Amino acid sequence: MYKINPTTNKTINTELALIRSVNPEQALKLRQLYNNLECKTFTTIPETGVELVKHYNGEIASFLLTSLGNTLIEHIEFEEVEELDIPEIETTDVVDRFAFIETTEIKDMTAAELNLVLVQRIGSDLEAQTNSMQAGSKIRLDELDILKDRLISNIESKGLNREKVELKLANALALTKIHSGSSLATGPDGNLAVYDYINSSLKTECANFVFMAKLDGNKTKPLEILILKATLKTYKEEVARGKLPVTSSELNLAITRMISGLKPTSEEALSKLDNLTF
Repeated sequence: MYKINPTTNKTINTELALIRSVNPEQALKLRQLYNNLECKTFTTIPETGVELVKHYNGEIASFLLTSLGNTLIEHIEFEEVEELDIPEIETTDVVDRFAFIETTEIKDMTAAELNLVLVQRIGSDLEAQTNSMQAGSKIRLDELDILKDRLISNIESKGLNREKVELKLANALALTKIHSGSSLATGPDGNLAVYDYINSSLKTECANFVFMAKLDGNKTKPLEILILKATLKTYKEEVARGKLPVTSSELNLAITRMISGLKPTSEEALSKLDNLTF
């Protein structure tokens, strides 16, 4: 079995930047095609664009697919993966999963590690419920990537300020959360509801959505933080039912910092105060 090698991401991003400068629409469709195929498994390595797009199951018109596939096949690499039966999880594996908790300070933990701190307490049944959102979030983040790709195209073609565009997207995600219950909610037309708020004149507190609005194309951290937020929600529900104790202030602070993207003040940041002019 074969999958697209993750190292291809960098090559694809570089190639899309080149294509976007002359044909933004093609770059957008190529991003959509690649996002759909990057998690697919292939029995043999596709040799042509036609073979590649046979695995696509999205909404790009069929008459475009062959051309897009021929372009994409030139820039992707594949790696062989073993087709394994997933064994039952043994107790020792579960214990090893949490071994870092004894050696890592809470303030130094990643989003994935903070999630496991909560997971250790809520138990495997509730963990399974929380993890069920991972696949859905991955798909929605793929769709968010398509939106970001168009924004990057607009930045380059219209000379927009990148930071202002990211802040506008963060605000739109926050408004979507308020009005639709989730920042990645789907609208009536089947697209992300955030499209309906991206140009809104309404302003709201959006600091907690800045991590999702970054235009760097990295889905790993946003996905880990979304999972952390889902686990935290599950944990709080169990606390409200009296089944779990409240989390410590240290853990609360670490999770809040991770979700908001804030970091402890550095000496480098403080040094910027040394040369104030008046």
